[in-house]
Amino acid sequence: VTQKSILVDSRQDLYFANAMSERNVYTEFTNIIKDQSCTQIGLMLRGDDPEYLIWELVGAPYNALNIQWVISGPTDRYSQTDFMPCAIICHGCSTDQSPLRGLEIAVQRSNTWLYLPPERQQ
Repeated sequence: VTQKSILVDSRQDLYFANAMSERNVYTEFTNIIKDQSCTQIGLMLRGDDPEYLIWELVGAPYNALNIQWVISGPTDRYSQTDFMPCAIICHGCSTDQSPLRGLEIAVQRSNTWLYLPPERQQ
């Protein structure tokens, strides 16, 4: 393994230096989200997942973008009721969690899932 350097490596390579296994999945999912002009994005990630990479890949910050955590289980009652995501990225979900906030599983890569509205599925 070689050391990454700001002098020779691209910014994107440096962003993913500690999360290379997430690069292809996050890039694919955020490209789909951007292609669909989705600006209301829900996240269901593990505590050690690099959320900031998703922010970077969707081009945050900008005014129309709203990224929020989606909570499942009993604590979901504390979620903002007016947040209606048009996409959810979930790490570690299962088919038991579909539909999720009205969204269906569109893509699964390893143990990371992308949920989209049924009418927006590719």
